[in-house]
Amino acid sequence: MRRNRPEQAIHKAVVQYLELEENLGSLTFFHVPNGGRRGKAEGAIFKAMGVRAGVADLVLLFPSGRCAFIEIKSPKGRLSPAQKVFRNTVEDMGFPFAECRGGG
Repeated sequence: MRRNRPEQAIHKAVVQYLELEENLGSLTFFHVPNGGRRGKAEGAIFKAMGVRAGVADLVLLFPSGRCAFIEIKSPKGRLSPAQKVFRNTVEDMGFPFAECRGGG
């Protein structure tokens, strides 16, 4: 059974664009795979290794030494409380944070 995953399609489109920019040398980026279901033991291991709830989906690094964060959301998706804390923390530190949504 296929599940409708609008965030996944948006994420892939954003990555395709970022790959073009990366090929031009204007940035590099990576995905932070924090989501998904994990058992209690695995969750504890990940937490001990520094995985944190609310971290943005994509981290962009620029040649200037700056970075920015992108959270991918479906058209109706909303930031979780942990994502709002992360957004506020990085913005207070002077880093850009953006929500990227698909049309619809």
